[in-house]
Amino acid sequence: MLRDMFSFVLRADRTGQGADSTSIAAIDRSVIASDEFPAPSGRSRKAFTLVELLVVIAIIGVLVALLLPAVQAAREAARRMQCTSHLKQLGLATHLFNDSYGFFPPGRGDSPREIGGMHFTWFAVIMPHLEGGAEFAQWDLRKHYYEKENLKARTYFIPIYSCPSQGRLPGTLSAERASMPGQVSGVAGDLGKGSTGDYAGNFGTIMSGGSDPSHDDMNGIIVSVNDGKMSGIRTKVADPNAFYPSITFAMVSDGLSKTLLAGEKHIRREKLGLFPDDSSLYNTDHTTASARSAGLSPKTAKGIIQRPMPHPLAKSQMESINCVHDGMSACSNFGSPHTGIVNFVYGDGHVAPLTVATDLTVLSRLANREDGEAVGDTQ
Repeated sequence: MLRDMFSFVLRADRTGQGADSTSIAAIDRSVIASDEFPAPSGRSRKAFTLVELLVVIAIIGVLVALLLPAVQAAREAARRMQCTSHLKQLGLATHLFNDSYGFFPPGRGDSPREIGGMHFTWFAVIMPHLEGGAEFAQWDLRKHYYEKENLKARTYFIPIYSCPSQGRLPGTLSAERASMPGQVSGVAGDLGKGSTGDYAGNFGTIMSGGSDPSHDDMNGIIVSVNDGKMSGIRTKVADPNAFYPSITFAMVSDGLSKTLLAGEKHIRREKLGLFPDDSSLYNTDHTTASARSAGLSPKTAKGIIQRPMPHPLAKSQMESINCVHDGMSACSNFGSPHTGIVNFVYGDGHVAPLTVATDLTVLSRLANREDGEAVGDTQ
């Protein structure tokens, strides 16, 4: 552009014609608009307006709102998968226990080491089969849950015993209360903090606390055993380091693949970590701490038929059905933090969910090991 301007001036001199003001003004405007003299940036590039910025922010907000539920659903799916994996490992541990002793672990019971009372739950005795041999070695099976000798053992947190979807903090302890403290030496009042968890064994269609010959109504797989008295089993074993016999594979006449072994236990959300709803898994004093019932069946005690006791699956963590408000008993049914389903492991070790709307009759047939009414897990 400058070269053009100088050429114009030279031509004007040679011809004897001076450059008039109009021509010079045109040249000035050309120079100002040329690359050699760029215009101020504010005149050539326009910035975002406030309205445009707000629109962009709104679009980003909408995208986040659309993606957040998908992210949360993916996380819950991962937690649920981990939960089913934990149940699978529990089922495998009970089978390894059976390989060692010839029967499923007792839900609650004692051993020939100490006659009378309940001294352990199945969550304690399967520890060696979950790589918890060191933790199990801390238990003194001659002593009750509440006694000081088992203080360290009962506070062990085993991650496999918890479902990630529950949101339980690792090491959550529940302050227990003895139902009959006078029967336990050195125990009185509120005491006995213990580790909690989210699973329970299948006690059958009836939640019975007894373990004597009159309680033949314990028709599940994880049941109470005391002095070898349980559902027709009366034989005491000679080995002081063994356990009194419990349910054998052969006793599950409906089929291991058709009978519930264990599942997620119903704990009301507001009661998480609180006794008795969220009682310690190791507490032998309270049946619902380690076992639950499912279905509908007449409750019998010493031959007396009482009104039916329904045990449906809890439809939500806010539900209080089957939750006794006497300060000592917890919810006695199964339930879960998952939406619409409860996960179970069956007697053969496979894991499958049941919908919370599962019919009580179907639940009864799945919970009862010997009613002759076997059904599949797809009901």
